[in-house]
Amino acid sequence: MTMPMHFENLLPSILDTTVEAFKSGAKDIANNLLMNLIFSLKEQNNELKNMIFDLEQNPQLSFTLDTEEFQDIMISLEDMLEKLLSVSTKNKHNSEIFMELHKICDEMLSNIIVLGNEVSAVASELRYKEQQIAS
Repeated sequence: MTMPMHFENLLPSILDTTVEAFKSGAKDIANNLLMNLIFSLKEQNNELKNMIFDLEQNPQLSFTLDTEEFQDIMISLEDMLEKLLSVSTKNKHNSEIFMELHKICDEMLSNIIVLGNEVSAVASELRYKEQQIAS
């Protein structure tokens, strides 16, 4: 999995700084930060979508992903996105860019939940089928 996994504290901090920049009048800087964040999140979201698609095409992939480390990463990403979603929800009516951030955070959070659940469910189903064949 190629997603950066150490942004739990960094991204919400950057977002809080951006909100403060909006309040203090540094809107150009804030917009630039938010646009870069949105672009990065969209790339990450596309990776998540690709992983979901790959899992649908190759269910055996669930065996390699169904680890404690993977689930910890999904939980960590879910927590980070919930924080980002909370801040963007509070500010989405103040700016179109916050509305865009809200949309991508919401979609990405949904994809993370789907991916984590699908990996577990598909791996469990495949293991069950293997046990049925073996017995």
